[in-house]
Amino acid sequence: STAITINSDEGVDFVTDGSTRTATFTGNGIEVKHATLTSELFLGTQTGSDVKIASVSSTNPMLFYTNSEERMRIGSGGDISFYEDTGTTAKLFWDASAEKLGIGTTSPAEVLHISGSSSPGIRVTATTTPVSVNMAADGSAGYISTVTNHPLVLRTNNTSEAMRIDTSGNVGIGTVSPTAPLTVN
Repeated sequence: STAITINSDEGVDFVTDGSTRTATFTGNGIEVKHATLTSELFLGTQTGSDVKIASVSSTNPMLFYTNSEERMRIGSGGDISFYEDTGTTAKLFWDASAEKLGIGTTSPAEVLHISGSSSPGIRVTATTTPVSVNMAADGSAGYISTVTNHPLVLRTNNTSEAMRIDTSGNVGIGTVSPTAPLTVN
C-alpha cells in the first residue's frame, strides 16, 4: 500500500512497500530524498534563471534510463558514460579527470581514443564536394585512405603540399601531377 503524509518539515512523505521517499518543496524547487539511502535529487533553480537537476550525493552517480535500460551515467567526479542499446556497455565515455573521450573504450589513452572489434575508424567528409577520408585499423594494419575518387594529400604547416598519391596510385613529392609510380620534383 502507499501512504502520503505531510511531515513536520512541510515535505510530503510517500511510503511504498515500507520505504519512505520525501519530496520537499522549497522556494527554489523540489528535493526528493530516500529515507535510508544517501542519494537525493534536486529539481529547481540554483541562481537567477539557471535550471538545476542534481544528485546531491557526493559519491553516487546520476543514472538515466529509458525502456528499463540504463542509457547514460554521470559519475560524481564528472565522468559521463553513454550506453548501447541493451544498456550494459558504455560505448561513449568522457573521462573528466583526464579530459579524454573514449568511443568503444572506458579507458581512453589519448584525447580521442576509438576502439572496436571490427575495423574502428574515423571518417571526415566535406559535404560540398563530397570528398571523404578514412582513418581506420584492423587486425593487420592501420589505414589512411580516401573513400571517394580523389587524391590523398599530405601537407606540412597545414598549407604546403608535401606529397600526393593520385587516384591511380602514383606518388608525387614536390609535384601535384605525378606521372610515374614515384615522381620527385
